[in-house]
Amino acid sequence: MRRILHLMLIITILAGCTGMTSNNTYKQAQGKVILNDQEYMMTVGDFEWKEEDFQFRKISNSEVDEQSEEFDTLQVEQGETLKIIIDQNPSSITLYQLSDDHSRTVVELNDNEMTLPRETGHYIYEVNVVWDQGRATYLFDVSIE
Repeated sequence: MRRILHLMLIITILAGCTGMTSNNTYKQAQGKVILNDQEYMMTVGDFEWKEEDFQFRKISNSEVDEQSEEFDTLQVEQGETLKIIIDQNPSSITLYQLSDDHSRTVVELNDNEMTLPRETGHYIYEVNVVWDQGRATYLFDVSIE
């Protein structure tokens, strides 16, 4: 009986040392908006990631308006500057301003910074990001007073 317990203990120890480390865990890339040195996490819409032996996919079933409600609307001033930061060094970032009918207008980013409109109102922004291993859509909204 003692031999069996020792054998089970050895097998358990060896199984724990197979090289399966935290490197096999995946952390989804986060997107942040920075306003006045304050970071705000954007809402994640769709997300896809594929590596050699790993694949992750999240497709959002909710509408843009519902997704943007998950983000605490930023209260900003006309013409302020926001910075967009995305984890894991994406190869491209495209920013869109969404209209009420959900049509999209490209917003220019310079060094990942954007200038907000000078007109008051509520604005929803969609950030489309591409990496070699995948793509993602992030959302945030602002209220300009």
